[in-house]
Amino acid sequence: MLLADLLFNHSEHAKLVRTVYHMLARTMEARALVFFTPYRPWLLQKDLAFFEFVRASNPSVRVEDGKATDGQVDGSNGDAAKGVLGVRKLFEEVLARAMFEEDPGDETLKRTVFGYEIYWQDLQDHNGR
Repeated sequence: MLLADLLFNHSEHAKLVRTVYHMLARTMEARALVFFTPYRPWLLQKDLAFFEFVRASNPSVRVEDGKATDGQVDGSNGDAAKGVLGVRKLFEEVLARAMFEEDPGDETLKRTVFGYEIYWQDLQDHNGR
């Protein structure tokens, strides 16, 4: 699964995590790759809050005061909680120039690409990884 430049839409983080949770194949090899550049550098912490949702690893995760909190599995599709998602940072690379140079904010952050992977942590833990 590939998620690219989606984290800027902070109000949709919980829905995005639910989608990953329900659509990511339930195998040790399955990965959701997440790539983004903070086009609004002053909101980087809100972009990164997406990964708090992932770490909560529950399809009904919600946010209170800007923090992800565990909810109850909603059961709307009849599924029980099927596992725990994990997050691993893959890289942080500063490009030669920003895509939108005229945008305000920290120049270095506007040129930085972040890469993360989401995986089934409980499957990794049970298999000695």
